[in-house]
Amino acid sequence: MTTILSNEEVYIEMMDISRKMNELYKENKLSERNELVPRWRELYRIYDFGFSIKEKVQTIAWRRTTWNEEAIIIEHTKDNYFLIRNEKGWVVYVPGFQIRKIKEQEPEPMQLTLF
Repeated sequence: MTTILSNEEVYIEMMDISRKMNELYKENKLSERNELVPRWRELYRIYDFGFSIKEKVQTIAWRRTTWNEEAIIIEHTKDNYFLIRNEKGWVVYVPGFQIRKIKEQEPEPMQLTLF
């Protein structure tokens, strides 16, 4: 019997497995680590990142340290990778963890009265 996991449960399990994989890698237990990879990939494929086509997002795909580069999502693959294009026209496939929604900034309040 298969149970349907919520998106939050998928994320939590995926992060738990990631932590275990990192610990095993640090201990040089690569065969045990590699046994966890199929389950992590299965969870990654069913996780909903919440992005849509033609949505503007921030990415670290070209600069690995800052999130300031903007890109537009062109395609979403069945393996949960996203084809994005930046302002320079560069196109690349990235995993969902390398993009995030742009936080809308609230406009500064306007002064409506003169003291």
